[in-house]
Amino acid sequence: MRRLCRLCAGALTGLLLGAVGCGPGPASPGDLDLRFARQAIDGPCPEAWASDPSPPSLDKLEVTLWGPDGQRHYHKTIGLSSGKPAKLAGIPAGEDLRLGVTGLVGESPQWYGTAEGVTIIKGRTSHADVFMTRVSDLSCAARPLHRARALLAGARAGDRMVILAGGVDQSTTGTCGDGCTEYRASRAVDIFDPETGVIYTGPDLNRARALATATRLADGAVLVVGGVSRLRRVDGSPMPFTIDPDDLVPTFEVYLPAEQRWIEKPLPGRVGRVFHTATALPDGRVLVTGGGVDIASARDDALIFDPAGESVGDFSLLSDRLNTPRLGHSAIAVGEKVIVIGGAVMPTKSAVEEFSLSGDGGVFTEAVVDGPNINFFFHGAMLLPQRPDEILVAGGSIHDGEGALLVPSEGNVRIYSVSGSQSTDAGPMGAPRLLYQMVALADDTVLLAGGYADLDMTPQAAVDIFSPAGAFSAGADLSVARGGHAAVDAGGRALLAGGQGPDGLLASGEIYTPVPGE
Repeated sequence: MRRLCRLCAGALTGLLLGAVGCGPGPASPGDLDLRFARQAIDGPCPEAWASDPSPPSLDKLEVTLWGPDGQRHYHKTIGLSSGKPAKLAGIPAGEDLRLGVTGLVGESPQWYGTAEGVTIIKGRTSHADVFMTRVSDLSCAARPLHRARALLAGARAGDRMVILAGGVDQSTTGTCGDGCTEYRASRAVDIFDPETGVIYTGPDLNRARALATATRLADGAVLVVGGVSRLRRVDGSPMPFTIDPDDLVPTFEVYLPAEQRWIEKPLPGRVGRVFHTATALPDGRVLVTGGGVDIASARDDALIFDPAGESVGDFSLLSDRLNTPRLGHSAIAVGEKVIVIGGAVMPTKSAVEEFSLSGDGGVFTEAVVDGPNINFFFHGAMLLPQRPDEILVAGGSIHDGEGALLVPSEGNVRIYSVSGSQSTDAGPMGAPRLLYQMVALADDTVLLAGGYADLDMTPQAAVDIFSPAGAFSAGADLSVARGGHAAVDAGGRALLAGGQGPDGLLASGEIYTPVPGE
């Protein structure tokens, strides 16, 4: 593994600027005070809260403030003197500003951080928390998860926080036979603050669940659907995990950020789901499709969640059904439609179908796809930034047509054109991967990190970056190989948290930061 300079945990972890609030005392109109605590490590991100005081060296800071309208409010580059605080004076007064701070070595941007909701007050000195991370590199979260776990669900919540819910936090070998490992789900929840880099304990789920989906709702609440209370990994199994249908969790939960609590309600018919999708629709509802514990039990039904329903909202069963049972598929919102890709267990059916809203429900229409096979399982898919008609589909395995999956390949990469129903090769990636997530970054690239390298569920450390030009490049390896981790957009940066490592479950979190831009 390539050894990198990385951010570590500590009382003030990473490169953390300033403190919260506004302080009294002598000040020019509209001052901003930035104070530094800088730390870095060389090696894996820590699994427990630790401290390493060796700071990276910076020559200059480039500081920019943007107004609520997106217009640049203030910009200045200042030099740094060892042991002296960084001060900015004469900043125009303003409220709800977004702050960007770039640390330069020579003229090259090396570190970057942001803060939201900054207020500059005439005659006062303001302070801001800014967690700085390495540019085009991986850094560590300020604190790890409070419980190491994998197969957890992540989503943005409220204005900026990231919720990391559930997962498996216990594993035992030998109790379920030779070559078998059993995992039990957790109720644990952590919350990541991208401005401070700190992961802190959140309110527990009402029900332990792993392999659930988490979806941000229009009002900032988070919807968590289904999952399992227990699962097993059996050597030689045709599926990534072996799941007993009795271990499906037949409920959903909604997290209310303002109240910091979860509300749990039953799914229709009290029937649980796993390996399903949950996709936010333009009208604020959420479409849940397919799922199943194995190929034979894959589902062809779909649910709609309406947040306007009783209490925190409710689900209803759609009258129309998928054209084929699917699990381990993807479902991407494109305009007024949802494009469902892969996971089709009937080889005679198309790998792609489209869902269109219709009144209180909607209809599924099979797409006739021209081009190479796109029927991947446990892959990742994302609408490409700046290319609103094209979906990147990458990773995963291919169904052998009889009930098993083939070994994943780095060549499992396609661009799917929605308007043309056209699939084209777009690979290869640098490494095969399945059961992972993609994250769109602030520079319009797409990050593909970690995952499992094979059907033996071997965690891997490789990172790929897909550019708007349509090519892959290798990013810095993760500090530790991880699969089954959460991957969430954290304000233009990607948070990768938890997962399964070579030596067991992981608590650490890593952050990838693209080159800053306006």
